[in-house]
Order: sequence, then structure tokens, then C-alpha cells
Amino acid sequence: MAIQTKFFVHDKTQATRAVTGPEYYEEAIKLGFREVTAEEFDAFMAKARASRPRKRKESMNA
Repeated sequence: MAIQTKFFVHDKTQATRAVTGPEYYEEAIKLGFREVTAEEFDAFMAKARASRPRKRKESMNA
């Protein structure tokens, strides 16, 4: 039996997890994550990155 990687997201904290193994699936759900497809996982990560404020890079010539 092959072990499958499952994808989880946490809407409140915008955290993501890609886990392998039944014990990790159960842990993610207990922590408030919900299971999503790989496509939903990628879209969630892109949206979470876009919504985070960007840090301003300091000029190296300043």
C-alpha cells in the first residue's frame, strides 16, 4: 500500500501543510486544517503570499 501525500490549509492563519502518513493527517485536522486538492493548495499559497505585506528592501547604496 502506497502512502499518499495529502494537502491541508488553515484558513485563519493562512498556514499550509503537505503531509504523508495517517498520523499526520489526523494531527492536521485536529489543529484546524482542512484537506484540499493539490490545485487548491497551490492557489491558496499564491493567494496567501499575495495578501502578505511586502517588506521594503533597503537600498545598498544608502
